[in-house]
Amino acid sequence: MNLIDLDCSGMVISPRDPAFLKTFTSSVPGVSSREFKPVKDLPLFKYVVLMYDPSSPIVRTIGDYWQRKLEAVEAAGFKIKDDGSLEQSTEDWLIGKNDGVIDVIIDFLAYLKSPTWNLMVFMHEKLLRYTNDALSNKRNEDTKVNEVYQIGTKLHELNTKFLGENIEEETKKFLARLRYRVEEKRLGIRPEDYAKRLAKGDDLAEDSPYGPTYRVSKIKFKGNTVCEQATKKQTNI
Repeated sequence: MNLIDLDCSGMVISPRDPAFLKTFTSSVPGVSSREFKPVKDLPLFKYVVLMYDPSSPIVRTIGDYWQRKLEAVEAAGFKIKDDGSLEQSTEDWLIGKNDGVIDVIIDFLAYLKSPTWNLMVFMHEKLLRYTNDALSNKRNEDTKVNEVYQIGTKLHELNTKFLGENIEEETKKFLARLRYRVEEKRLGIRPEDYAKRLAKGDDLAEDSPYGPTYRVSKIKFKGNTVCEQATKKQTNI
């Protein structure tokens, strides 16, 4: 996901603001004194706001918590490998192996002053840890299974109340904007671009929306009505 495709106008601190780094460090108490090397400050702070501001378009359009993290990482500017995986150093802090990063997240959540949202973040992180344990074949006692169920039920309730029931509509609008941008880029191809390729002898069959093997067998009007009438008149001549 590209940051430029996101509408960040409703966020507490917009990561698209040219003065974002200065605004973030001056607004969030204590964050400027945190030590989180080797992670760079600018992409980390962008990740934090994209992931933990409830008004973030990523929060409001992506339900899966881990997928939300991955989208926020990419939009913040961290490197993603060709196979879609993360650099090991990025994955380490993403799963909580960097105390300084955790401190920055806590500082930002404290800055937001929203106990309900903080509880939701805690629940999401708790469920994520349980999922990781399950996938790692670690033993999950019945008490943990029950706790997961209770957390999931409460989280669903809070999501509906806190994020609003119109989250589905906002998701549709976001995807529509994204599709528009993609289509806009696709339609950037001009007729003269095809003319140049034809002049070079390029085979444009691959560009056919019906596939490279499609061939026009018979020219037809919609419904084939006019074409059939014309054929009958020619036959009677």
